[in-house]
Amino acid sequence: MRYYSTGNNSVKIPFREAVINGIAEDGGLYLPADIPLVPSAFFRNMPEMSLSDIAYVVLSTLIGDEISSEQLKDIITAVANYPIPVVPLPGSNLFSAELFHGPSGSSKDLGVGFMAEFLNLFFNPSTDSKVTILAYSPSDYGLSVAKAFSKSDKFKIVIVYPKGRIKPDIRYKLLNLGSNIIPVEVRGSSADCLAIMRSTLIDETLRENIILTSANSINISSLLPLVIQYFYIRAKMVEDGADPDNIVISVPCGNLANLSAILIANQMGLPIKRIVAAYPENPDVAPINSVRVEELLKTSKTPVSSVTITEDDINTTRNLLKDKYGYDVTAHSGLSAAALLKEVRSYEYGAFLATSNPKVKESPTEDKDRHESISPTYNALKRIILNNTNYIK
Repeated sequence: MRYYSTGNNSVKIPFREAVINGIAEDGGLYLPADIPLVPSAFFRNMPEMSLSDIAYVVLSTLIGDEISSEQLKDIITAVANYPIPVVPLPGSNLFSAELFHGPSGSSKDLGVGFMAEFLNLFFNPSTDSKVTILAYSPSDYGLSVAKAFSKSDKFKIVIVYPKGRIKPDIRYKLLNLGSNIIPVEVRGSSADCLAIMRSTLIDETLRENIILTSANSINISSLLPLVIQYFYIRAKMVEDGADPDNIVISVPCGNLANLSAILIANQMGLPIKRIVAAYPENPDVAPINSVRVEELLKTSKTPVSSVTITEDDINTTRNLLKDKYGYDVTAHSGLSAAALLKEVRSYEYGAFLATSNPKVKESPTEDKDRHESISPTYNALKRIILNNTNYIK
């Protein structure tokens, strides 16, 4: 399977190279050059298949023969080893896909786990220098990345977040992980963080001295595994009695990774009647995967309904789900739930993504000082990377 950059679709590279690069030299993001259809027999068997079985069919279709069957199965066994309950809400046509049962309790664990395994596979410690992985997140994504890589001495992980925009308990956990995790507080906005990271990732002179890649959904190896969950969600809905011709799935649209993934799944042949794209009313930054979504929408086979959701919508939805169905959701999960309730029709079967666990509460934490604090400039981040890099390629 070959991959192209959204900045230049004339150049196509192997999956391994796309994963290692993270972001293309022209600043574009990678997408499959051709999105193949999965075999029709797959859909007949899907309701009886496990998450691992579905993962193997989806990923082998998207990756091709760059990874051996045995290697891919080993990776799937290492990552897709926790439940993703698709919970029917009593007396309704609604389902909640609980994505928060992974190692860090984050909905990002599936994508991050596969990315960590792919990078471990592609970098050989006997021939490659250590690798610096750059990730942005003031949320549980950064924690998921840090946990996935904290026990590997192949990688230095630089986690960038804006000052004052990270939850205290997540910050505490980041500061208390392995010594290869380098939290970097930026005295600026989320947009500042993403801008200096992008400049860093495409800096040719920096890449001449170190091996540098990204660990957000910018990296194609983090995005593709999200495709798996939509095949699995649909399979579980059908198994539980949903009409296969009337399935609607609502996805949260923060960085647009989920929307990108479900559009890829749909182009692989996944039958979905309609996709609901749930946008927050006041997003922090422009979504990093917007260029991918623009490309994928050009050939989309399914209608996409875009819905803007307010805080009041989320609060109303959380109260309704609790009072009517006895089901708790967090504010983050309430985004796609609220959009689904606005859009789903009485004869349709709808699923929303429950992205965080309502039973997990923030705990009081003691602040730690093991972090870097920088101005929102590219040179400041570059200095941190080089100062923490005692290895040359």
